[in-house]
Parts: sequence; structure tokens; C-alpha cells
Amino acid sequence: MREGRIGLVDVRDIAAVAVAALTEDGHTGETYIVTGPEALSFVDIAAKLSRAIGKPVSYVDVPPDAARQSMLSLGMPAWFVEDLILLYEAFSAGHGELVTDVVATVTKKQPISFDQVGCSKPASAAWTLPQCEDAGARRLSPTRYA
Repeated sequence: MREGRIGLVDVRDIAAVAVAALTEDGHTGETYIVTGPEALSFVDIAAKLSRAIGKPVSYVDVPPDAARQSMLSLGMPAWFVEDLILLYEAFSAGHGELVTDVVATVTKKQPISFDQVGCSKPASAAWTLPQCEDAGARRLSPTRYA
């Protein structure tokens, strides 16, 4: 994806917008473009993961032709491979950089950031990421929108 950025959105935010749109007044006929709070490149994501786990993580950009050949060799249908390559090219060209305020506007809650995703875990989990112990990190519960 080279240096392309995407406004990645947490599935819980998608669900929260859907619930609000389906159960509250004022959404009839509206179209919402739901994004996360920031547009991130895969290099950005690797850096965030590195900080979170305390180990190096790197993103290796695979050229489209190599990606195509790899996916085809794994038995993926050619039509699907070509669609993925087109999506890769669109994101590489910056067509995924859009960030909206839809989550905050519709749900009246701030969207979940990529940094926060690793801090939400089941109560039974035995791990805690170092970033979650920072004073500024918020813990998310699975019932945040309940």
C-alpha cells in the first residue's frame, strides 16, 4: 500500500452507528461514511504495534505483481485477486485517507482509536499491553455502547 493511509474504523463503532441509525429518530434517508479518528498507513500501524508490544514490527510493501502471483498461487479466484489489487492501488493513491466525525456525531461518543484497540480485552484475559498502563490510555469495555 506504499504510504497510503486509511481511516480504519473499529467494528464496535460501526455497530454503534448502525444501532443509532436504526433505533433513533433523524436518520431516515441519511448516508453515513463511517471512519476511525485518524488515517493511518501500514507503516504507522507497524510503529504503533511496536510500541504496544515492545518489540519491533515492520511493514513490508509487497509490489502488486508479487502480491498477485502469491494470491493466485494460493488458489484465490483471479477476479478476487484483481479486485484486491485495485483496492491496493486506490489506497496507495490516497483514496482511503478520509476521516469523518460520523461516529462522534451519531453516537455522541468519541471513536475508538487504533491505540485503544489493544487495551480492550475480556476480563478473563491475563495480558495487559504496556500502552494500557500509561496514565493517558483509556480502557474500553466490551459494553462501551450498552
